[in-house]
Amino acid sequence: MDITAGVLPAPPKLMYDATNQSRVRIYSTNHGLNNNDIIRIDGVLGMTQLNGQTYKVKNSESNRFRIQYDGGPNDGDWVNSSSWPSYIAGGAITVLSGGSCGANCEAILTAPNHGFSNGDWIRIENATGWGEMNTTGDTAWEVKDATLHTFRLKNSDGSGWGVYTGSGKAYCTTVGCRFLRYTTASGNTRVREISQCVTERVGSEQYTSASYATKGVGYHYPLAPETSPAQATISLCP
Repeated sequence: MDITAGVLPAPPKLMYDATNQSRVRIYSTNHGLNNNDIIRIDGVLGMTQLNGQTYKVKNSESNRFRIQYDGGPNDGDWVNSSSWPSYIAGGAITVLSGGSCGANCEAILTAPNHGFSNGDWIRIENATGWGEMNTTGDTAWEVKDATLHTFRLKNSDGSGWGVYTGSGKAYCTTVGCRFLRYTTASGNTRVREISQCVTERVGSEQYTSASYATKGVGYHYPLAPETSPAQATISLCP
């Protein structure tokens, strides 16, 4: 399934000032933040100590708010900027959730008539621009908020992915798809690519000479050395 576009729900909110106070005040026009929202600040010039950390929003007003540290040794403390260099310019505010990127940073992909449903797991390959969403090994993305042509990558953090430039492909991960995602008897999640082999069929025609045209054989996914799904237990490869 070709991925034709990728966007984020909303761009980071922009700062236009920060004060030198024992409780720093951040200015951002119509920021829409609520008390106790978790945010990250990046790209500030001058008062660079604000950059790259997560904060909890406090005393929120329409165009300004104060912040406390979220996590780390100063968790819950007011951010004291009184001895820091003065704010010069810049500053992007990314909304977070519990210290990791939340719904405001989950990537939204367009793949016309993709056929995925909420809760499906998919593999993505060959995406450019957003190479971070390419999957390898046993990794896969869970589908969220699926519509006819779009869906989100649940728990993705696209805030640092740049601009999607195309060419990505999304694959289902159930039996019959190019990839199979399954759970082993020991509880580990695995993803394997289909091979050119087949497996013995299951059911009443197992081990019989019935024609594959009327009773198909199974798909073969090379598996990890753990108990495998019934659909891929007996390979018929030479």
